[in-house]
Amino acid sequence: MNAIERIEQILREEEYPVNLTRLENGLSGPLIVSLRPDDRGREMVLLIESLPPVAEKPAGVIGFSLVLPYFIPSPDPLPELFRTLFVLNRLLPIGSYGFCEQTLTVFFHYNLLVKDARILEPDVIRDAVGMIGLFTRRHGQLIDKVLSDDLDCDTLLYELEMAGGKLEPLLSRTLRAG
Repeated sequence: MNAIERIEQILREEEYPVNLTRLENGLSGPLIVSLRPDDRGREMVLLIESLPPVAEKPAGVIGFSLVLPYFIPSPDPLPELFRTLFVLNRLLPIGSYGFCEQTLTVFFHYNLLVKDARILEPDVIRDAVGMIGLFTRRHGQLIDKVLSDDLDCDTLLYELEMAGGKLEPLLSRTLRAG
């Protein structure tokens, strides 16, 4: 059983709707995992891929990607969106948000380095998928508000500060660490 087949088994046991794709050569392709729809009922689909091991060693990388289901009708909200994604990325313990200019889409991506991709611990996969679902659901609401012009980054920063989550400037954190 390869890494993707193992992840499929783990998530199937957790009752996630999964679809394992097969490549033309019969090998396992990406695993497609349906997460709960967002608050507006839009489908949230997580793609999980195993990157091949390097130099005949079993260590590898499991990639998790999710394209957020938001329509961006014009470039007008993009500056606020980029600022918001930067702030959200600073809050995340794993993964990051990004933006694809060609397709005008917001995505979340996380690479998990594993010692042996064929014998993954179920809790590692459950936790990664659970955290990605949590992040994209909670932060997705904020991103959706920015795209709808119902929230700006300054208001988000203010609300974070009022909740005790003020972000330190990056440079001063770096200087203190040295």
